[in-house]
Amino acid sequence: MSASISSNDPALKLLLAFIPEAEQALSVDFVADQLSQLSLNGHRVEGTNAVAQLLAATYNDALAGATDADKAEVSQWMTMSARHGPSERQVFAQTINDHLADKTYLVSNYLSLADLIAFGN
Repeated sequence: MSASISSNDPALKLLLAFIPEAEQALSVDFVADQLSQLSLNGHRVEGTNAVAQLLAATYNDALAGATDADKAEVSQWMTMSARHGPSERQVFAQTINDHLADKTYLVSNYLSLADLIAFGN
């Protein structure tokens, strides 16, 4: 079980800090100029969202969403976060701020991958 986390991937660094048992169980290497990768329980995935989803499914399933609708919304926010490059960050930050105007979390009323990944990105 190993993870190669891109040094340019603050979202996964934040997620690993939030799930210390994952960081303890995995052999984690921080690498430059490479997509983040995770090999776990016979599965190998690449990219921030895929790695985050597999980590959550393995170590803290509640982060992925409590209901099917919440899971879809978590996926939506993670996808939106990944699509916004440095030049679009301000617009995405405003979208998040508008959404959180009367809420604490992006999805439902609990912390999820959506919050961690969007904040980390």
